[in-house]
Amino acid sequence: MARLSLFRPNVSTIKDAERVALRWFSIGFVMLGSGFVLTFVLAGRSVGPAVLATGAVIGLGTVIWVALATRYNTVRKTCPRCSASNAVFRGENYFRCAACGFFAVLREM
Repeated sequence: MARLSLFRPNVSTIKDAERVALRWFSIGFVMLGSGFVLTFVLAGRSVGPAVLATGAVIGLGTVIWVALATRYNTVRKTCPRCSASNAVFRGENYFRCAACGFFAVLREM
């Protein structure tokens, strides 16, 4: 199975994927906003459209990546420390608990 990779983040659970997507989406949103300001408010008409387009591509790419990430098969695993349920992608050997942050190693029997 191919790893979900948006420039190789450590993604083993759905919460990790959401955290990475939020980071990239916020970068795209900031670039989109600054491109808008540069294009229409300030005199940066040559740089503004490029920043605007780059922000739109990053935002759209993140949305597509999240849509593809939700199609991967997940398995419910319980954290050994706090007993919280985590949606872990199939094929992962470890995960970090979303509730307590404990780094759990999975052992398949």
